[in-house]
Amino acid sequence: MGESIAMFSKPKGNRYEDELAAILAVILIVPSVGAWAAWWLAERFSEASPVPDNPITMGKLFIDGDSDWPPQAWFWLAVLASPVLIVFFAFVWRVSGSRLDRLASRLPTQGLRRYQKGKGPIIGRTVGVSPTRTLRMTTEDQSVIVAGPRTGKTTTQAIPAVLNHKGSIVVTSNKRDIYDAVVEPKSEDGRVWLFDPQNIAPTNQAQRWWWNPLSVVTDISEARALAGIWSDSSKDLNAKTDSYFDPASKELLTGLILAASIEGVEVSKIYEWLIDPKNTEPADILNETSEYGLAGRSVKEFQDLPDKQRSGVYGGALKTMGWVTDPSIRQWCENSSNDLTHFDIAEFVESTDTLISLSREGETSATALVTALTAAVLTEAETLAAHQSDGRLEVPLLGVLDEAANVCRWQQLPDLYSHYGSRGIILMSIFQSWAQIQSAYGNQGAEKLWSAANVRVYGGGVSDTTFLKRISELCGDYDQRQDSVSSNHHAVTKSRSLKKQATLDVSMLGALPPKRAVVLLSAATPTVVKLKPYWKQKTLMQRFKGFTNPQIQGAK
Repeated sequence: MGESIAMFSKPKGNRYEDELAAILAVILIVPSVGAWAAWWLAERFSEASPVPDNPITMGKLFIDGDSDWPPQAWFWLAVLASPVLIVFFAFVWRVSGSRLDRLASRLPTQGLRRYQKGKGPIIGRTVGVSPTRTLRMTTEDQSVIVAGPRTGKTTTQAIPAVLNHKGSIVVTSNKRDIYDAVVEPKSEDGRVWLFDPQNIAPTNQAQRWWWNPLSVVTDISEARALAGIWSDSSKDLNAKTDSYFDPASKELLTGLILAASIEGVEVSKIYEWLIDPKNTEPADILNETSEYGLAGRSVKEFQDLPDKQRSGVYGGALKTMGWVTDPSIRQWCENSSNDLTHFDIAEFVESTDTLISLSREGETSATALVTALTAAVLTEAETLAAHQSDGRLEVPLLGVLDEAANVCRWQQLPDLYSHYGSRGIILMSIFQSWAQIQSAYGNQGAEKLWSAANVRVYGGGVSDTTFLKRISELCGDYDQRQDSVSSNHHAVTKSRSLKKQATLDVSMLGALPPKRAVVLLSAATPTVVKLKPYWKQKTLMQRFKGFTNPQIQGAK
């Protein structure tokens, strides 16, 4: 009967063992050959003593103590030894790196040249391949970044993208770190507009500007779009929708937004109309126009609903507009004192200014206003691009939507993602998990957003095995060699087989090391990149000379 003695697995081709054997052979042979060659060069170029006939003869002379080693040979020995030492230490560095970096060397490197030549935001520097390459987005790319909390996605992705971009920039976040990092250097490129209704980044300066969200409403389609943004932003990510009351409340709000825009009143007027369902003013305003009579009739029909039904419709719209009751938020969209500058979106899109919009999460936050402002800027950029000869912005606009699911929940974003690439609008949407994308945009919207992105980055910190398996499958497999030895009473049998193994399995992806990311690129093979925080990027450090950024000062 046969008895299994051993079974073990090795990478195909005995990869690192073969390389180590070659290095050891070089270590044994090169010193003697190198010393002889150095002596020969010294004799040839420096009139040193005659070199022995061969390395073996030279070795015997050294052993016997009869060598006449010329001092000039030390120079030539250093020259000859330098390349060998470089190769040796490069190998030591390679095999001593993280297991992820070694596995990354199994990933093919096809199609990366396009991203080596990109002029958009930096993605990262490849690892596991030689030579390493810095990959950048192109000006036609859109990216989706998924990374858990405290994985450095803001410092390694969002902030460097803002600092490197030369055109107009729109940023969203729920934290002040982006503003603190970029406000000084970006002020040299243009004006930094901070939209901070909830005082997340106190600046000890009085408010200097405001933005009227009704200024972008010129027809009923734009009123409906704004109503949709406000309605979606006011709901909890996991809230259930009602098939009648939610659409009805949104349609009522559409009519009131349109009436307020026509009349030229402030946003708070919409809330006043909602708390007084019997007020016929909005319906009368719409009915006085030739094209919006049906909209006026719709508002009137909502007013004439039975009490309970009407309360449900108006109550939903009131909940949507709840942020208006907060005076600290309302002052950013109403200029009651007439002493503030109004934010000109069209002028901003053609500038080199930076707009940073901050909001906390939750139903009573400024998310509705932040989302509306962000959507208005991107829509204006799209309109401007459409009027250019090539249909693109001459200088691309960059949108960095950090915490997009929480503070910029724009439902049209998945549909627009691929379209913006042809308009010179570069978007980076940052999320904490796949589930967060699904909660914000639904399963279909999440798939659409993911598929439309040219650059998909996974930065670690996620435990969703379904999502991680998806990444693993896209990274492909490699052939792992399995050797086995078995014996019986008469003979020993050796066998070898190949087994498919995931290049980056789920457990590896779930425990992704810090400052590493897996990148899935359009028309290119997956790759692993090294990420650097902005204060360690040499090209950016120059921008911080003389500035007081606390992160930079701490790094120094």
